[in-house]
Amino acid sequence: MGEITVEEKLNLLAGQMYTAVGAGTWGFGEEGELFYSTAANQDEFLNFFKMGGCFTFAYEKEGGWKVPVILSDSIGLIWIAQHAQVSQGEYRMLVVIGPFFMSSTSLKRIEDELRRKESSVFIRRQMMRVLSDVPVAGSNMLAQYAAMLHYMITGEKLDKSRLVYQEKKCAGEEETREINQPVAFDRKDYNEKLLLKAVKEGNGKLLDSVEADRGMENGLLSGSGDALRDGKNTVIIFEALCCRAAIEGGVSGQIARRMEYEFISEIEKCATITQLVNMNMNIYEKWIETVHEYKRNVDISGTIREACDYIKSNILSELSAEKIAAAMGYTPYYFTKKFHKEMGMRVTDYIKQAKIEYAKLLLLTTKKTIQEISDLLNFGTRSYFSKVFHEQMGVTPAAYRNNLNREVSNEREN
Repeated sequence: MGEITVEEKLNLLAGQMYTAVGAGTWGFGEEGELFYSTAANQDEFLNFFKMGGCFTFAYEKEGGWKVPVILSDSIGLIWIAQHAQVSQGEYRMLVVIGPFFMSSTSLKRIEDELRRKESSVFIRRQMMRVLSDVPVAGSNMLAQYAAMLHYMITGEKLDKSRLVYQEKKCAGEEETREINQPVAFDRKDYNEKLLLKAVKEGNGKLLDSVEADRGMENGLLSGSGDALRDGKNTVIIFEALCCRAAIEGGVSGQIARRMEYEFISEIEKCATITQLVNMNMNIYEKWIETVHEYKRNVDISGTIREACDYIKSNILSELSAEKIAAAMGYTPYYFTKKFHKEMGMRVTDYIKQAKIEYAKLLLLTTKKTIQEISDLLNFGTRSYFSKVFHEQMGVTPAAYRNNLNREVSNEREN
């Protein structure tokens, strides 16, 4: 077999980007003519690319871009571009990947921008529908994609200090700068330490100082070329660190490792980067809530702590006061009295509470149906599960899932 051509490498990259994160890849000729695109809603995104000044900026570099340039427009769409020599070096083509949103991008701000441009209501609605499916990528993830593009074009590993950003948004005002990569790594280390400190202390307020992606913003820890796989590896590695921090914060090793196993199982089911980022954020918060609960209950005896751990570790099993008492080495009568005295609730109520807490995680981070979650947690019937859930949360399981997804979306936008 002959050597793989640049065109074939770019076709491979285009397939990876589309299937892994839903990002389009574009090829433009020397005069700006569109050769191909794998993007959904191609016409709309091409208009955004040209309207925002990115298209003009990409073609103003004399001799073309020999390293990737990160382009952005006034409404927050991000593109990665570099010129490639194709047809055995006889023709120069501009290769573009995108668009993306940064995690801090607000769709409301975009809608306001479209309104300011006096777009019609119909156009605004169409554009918002299209933009709602744009994949999200943090700055270091964008740098990772840029490095992949550069390698496919040149066969060379990219020194990220050479990566160029377009800072100004309008044609004629462009300025560029180099990424200060050491600062990016310093920020990554700082965020990681702060996240682990938040877990160890059970202090959710510390997350206010961390960027919205809860660490995904600050770079991937593996570079297989499959962005989704690399993202999963990064989150799984950090899960191991969170597990250790939670144990140091007082959570029993049995509970922490069980949580870690369950989280990793759900991480592996993620189908997109945005889904992975959503889950990543909520898993961190779950670690913090768990440690906070343990620290709040410092006056509870070791026996009852162990019983609570047992309940959470066996939450998917058939649980009863008698079974738990036997596991603790006590008679049911003595154990239930002791549990109620220290915890302020009956053991059966605590079991229900623990099941609902687990159900909340499943509702947000999985696509399991209400019936499947009810069966998994041994509620007997869906109606009984919904009744218990409503008693504790004030809403039905379906309403809770819808409300949380809406809140996560709003938090990501803001």
